[in-house]
Amino acid sequence: NKFNAKIENKSAAYGQIALQGPQAQAILQKLNGASSACELKYFCFCEAELGGCQAIIARTGYTGEDGFEFFMPWDGAPAVWNLLLEQGEGLGLLPCGLGARDSLRLEACYPLHGHELSDEISALESGLGWIVKFDKGDFIGKQALQRQKDSGLKRNLIGFYVDDPGIARHGDKVYAEDGASEIGVVTSGTKTPTLSRALGMALVDAAHSKVDSKIAVDVRGRKLSCSVVKKPFYKRG
Repeated sequence: NKFNAKIENKSAAYGQIALQGPQAQAILQKLNGASSACELKYFCFCEAELGGCQAIIARTGYTGEDGFEFFMPWDGAPAVWNLLLEQGEGLGLLPCGLGARDSLRLEACYPLHGHELSDEISALESGLGWIVKFDKGDFIGKQALQRQKDSGLKRNLIGFYVDDPGIARHGDKVYAEDGASEIGVVTSGTKTPTLSRALGMALVDAAHSKVDSKIAVDVRGRKLSCSVVKKPFYKRG
């Protein structure tokens, strides 16, 4: 390449911890040497010393809330983890895993690869057309996306509430309101903590994607009535 650049995968050498939620900035301000990261704009990063190791702090996350992500050598991750828990103890900080993250990103209707994005689901179908810039020059997949845009989308990604008792899950089949015609598949589904109700996203035939329309989802042989609703389910105030 003209820049004589080399690419090296160093993922195994690093750990990553995310601090997310309305108190994220208040907790970060308590950390010596890292409080300046509170001035970061979204999608920007800086370097700072945390827990005795050099870390990258980015104002990023995938929960729909404000927050920061920390990247450090893997052997320094436990010290950073313990430091965050210590400083956040009086501010309601709790440890959680990817399951909690996944429920929050679903409330915010953030697509997840393998669910709302894949080799079979384009960026246009997943609702990410706003970041596809057809006027920026050539790029991989441009012609295929242009054809899809010109001919009109055959499938759309919808949000839905489950009206009957039950929880829709990834892979469940979606039917028209009468339960007879299969029209798509659930890409993500759960009962979410913030809204305390069962909901999900699904990729369905465009003709059945109108907000306020009804669909049915097959959950273990039971067709549950669902309502198509506007996305996202939750937006940070």
